[in-house]
Amino acid sequence: QNSLWPTGEGFRNPFQEWSGGRVVSYQLVSLIPTSQVNEIPGFHRERVQIKNIQENRTVDVDDVDYVSDIIANKNSEFTLKNGDLLMAMTGATVGKFGLIVNKKELCLLNQRVARFIPNVGKNPWFIYCALLNDIFLNQIIERAEGSAQPNVSAGCIKSAKLSVPPDQLIKHFILKVDSLFQNIIQNVQESRTLASLRDTLLPRLLSGELSFNELNAAAS
Repeated sequence: QNSLWPTGEGFRNPFQEWSGGRVVSYQLVSLIPTSQVNEIPGFHRERVQIKNIQENRTVDVDDVDYVSDIIANKNSEFTLKNGDLLMAMTGATVGKFGLIVNKKELCLLNQRVARFIPNVGKNPWFIYCALLNDIFLNQIIERAEGSAQPNVSAGCIKSAKLSVPPDQLIKHFILKVDSLFQNIIQNVQESRTLASLRDTLLPRLLSGELSFNELNAAAS
């Protein structure tokens, strides 16, 4: 906490006029057409959709659809990695965002899901924290249009205004908080692993198929 205090002093008001600052812009990429989905698991690549973005600001990659390896290889620019920041671009949950936390192989970005690629620093920690502020997030949500269901374009997301500090302060902030975000990602991964083990073993224990002695022996 003490090591973050000097950095925090530079962020007293995230909407102030910064000396040497500017309005940030972000590159956003989409999409893999829905028609290319193959829902048979196996030697296929996972495809992240809007439904996978959770309320806890992470992306659940366990409940996914699949695309073939051939399609995945042709769309390698849409490959996602741990720590990537995604946002829903359509439907009732437009504006919902979360970080990729994947304990398995790399997955792919789907249509109508935006990925933020920061212009400063290699990780999106600054823009993630900015989205936690309703003033900035609501600019994006309020730009959604559509009679049947709300939709927001990449251009609308990029047009949201946020006054940001100089690049050097952003880089310093990212450096300071990187270990915290990596710990969050690791903790979520471990939590999901334990939940998966629970869901696998508990029914077998309750049915008598597996005994506690066998479970303890396997664990040791």
